[in-house]
Amino acid sequence: MAHVFYPAVLFEPDDTGWWGVTVPGINVNAQGESREAALTEAAVILQEVIDDLTAAGRDVPEPGTLDDPDYDEGTAVMLHAAKPELAA
Repeated sequence: MAHVFYPAVLFEPDDTGWWGVTVPGINVNAQGESREAALTEAAVILQEVIDDLTAAGRDVPEPGTLDDPDYDEGTAVMLHAAKPELAA
């Protein structure tokens, strides 16, 4: 199965203790009570968005970039998702 990789930004916990993740270019934002929970939630949402776009016959956006100054406060990470139209 083919995969596509998206750069994402992991943000340290805010005042409420929740970690944040954003995936530029595909409008995915997630939170979690731990680093792992936030990354897992972002990966699940990313896959759901890709599946929904594919099912609707729409193009899946290319991975975005991390050049927004707002991302400087976070840590760059990579998330992957299956590309259904490329699956064997």
